Amino acid sequence: MAIATGAQALASDLDILARMSSGTYTGNNTADRAIPHGLGVVPTLIIIIDYSSNAYLILGGWGGGTALWYGDFSTPAHGAHTVTVRDSTNFYVGDAANYFQSANEDGTGYAWIALGPA
Repeated sequence: MAIATGAQALASDLDILARMSSGTYTGNNTADRAIPHGLGVVPTLIIIIDYSSNAYLILGGWGGGTALWYGDFSTPAHGAHTVTVRDSTNFYVGDAANYFQSANEDGTGYAWIALGPA
């Protein structure tokens, strides 16, 4: 594989950027809340942080849903909750078992980045 230079490199970089999107939302305590990601493809990985630096990851699908993993950087707390399978339009947050750990706690601000296949 040759290394891309000049216009080839720019086109390649634009393709990579087209498969990345980001945004913010405020939690509202609803299950399987759709968050539009704008990629046009099913994201491979979604990283979400809340404004208290808790981290959430969405990847893979198991048991008819997608695992949404939660981890707290300041303590060893963690959890996993099932949410609706992500699609080419939306990813989903909020599991009624624990809205805090499933990235949709009422009034909490969240920032996210979604990465999709090139």
